[in-house]
Amino acid sequence: MKPATQLLTVNQVCEKLAISRLTLWRRRNDDSTFPQPIYLGSRALRFRLADVEIYIENLAAKGGHK
Repeated sequence: MKPATQLLTVNQVCEKLAISRLTLWRRRNDDSTFPQPIYLGSRALRFRLADVEIYIENLAAKGGHK
């Protein structure tokens, strides 16, 4: 059986990345490597923890966000 996928809110993603909500939306629109959200309804969205962690690893490998 596949383990459950942990989902993060926008605020949790902002906290993990140490960015504001506005910066999150800018990166989401401007950075093709930024994790794509999962929509749980018309207004509720979440991000996969695994996708966010991979994004952080890739940022660290590149030396930060450019």
